[in-house]
Amino acid sequence: MDAIKTKYYGPTNYKGARIIARAPGGFYQHKVRSVIKPYDYALGHVENHQQAANELFSRLDIRHKTIIGGSMGDCMVWIIYPGAAKFNVKKESNACAK
Repeated sequence: MDAIKTKYYGPTNYKGARIIARAPGGFYQHKVRSVIKPYDYALGHVENHQQAANELFSRLDIRHKTIIGGSMGDCMVWIIYPGAAKFNVKKESNACAK
């Protein structure tokens, strides 16, 4: 089982708010390890995290998977299971440590 972590970073004087999706180092042996997506205020918080995770999954060329996301305090973790491509969002306990 593999996981991708997404985290919200607030705006600074130089950069707008954004969501960063990160994959573990050996994740599918791809060079792409992270994606930065600007925060879309027209969407909800979870939907912004979903878009960032989905973008990274697309760049890693992962298809036909079920993605289950869980809130882990200051970030979300997306777990990959074999199955159809869709998102199931479930809230979990606070366990988002580096």
